[in-house]
Amino acid sequence: MFLKDSWYVAAWSHEIDDGKLLGRTILGEPVLLYRGEAGHVVAMHDRCCHRGAPLSMGRREGDAVRCLYHGLKFSPSGQCVEIPGQDRIPPKACVRVFKVVERSSWIWIWMGDPARADESLIPDITPGAGLFRARRPIVPRRGVSSLAERRAIPGIIRGS
Repeated sequence: MFLKDSWYVAAWSHEIDDGKLLGRTILGEPVLLYRGEAGHVVAMHDRCCHRGAPLSMGRREGDAVRCLYHGLKFSPSGQCVEIPGQDRIPPKACVRVFKVVERSSWIWIWMGDPARADESLIPDITPGAGLFRARRPIVPRRGVSSLAERRAIPGIIRGS
């Protein structure tokens, strides 16, 4: 079991340059990472909604990704925008998209509910010290007393 409502490092920024499609497994889920033409990072479920082929084995076309199994093309929002030989695109033809932030040469990903993604919870890196520092003071929630309970709360950096 994993904490999904938390930020995780998905990749180094340089790993997704030059139009590469990068497939990763994060918290047991296949994730595709790539950089669009405008330079923004996109993270989506690395499985085509049609037959489950890995999208990371496909190719980037502009800001979209094309699955090379049957040719479905997905926009950065995860919606299918083109199906070869078919004019009608089913509205449910889509893949899940994850919230991502690029900071300090890392790509951070939020695997949980996107409405709960709070960028202020991403730790800063103190130059030279090699330590993570929280952007805001960590205060235990009311009723949390033990160290183990405090560590289980999402957003608390272990060892701080």
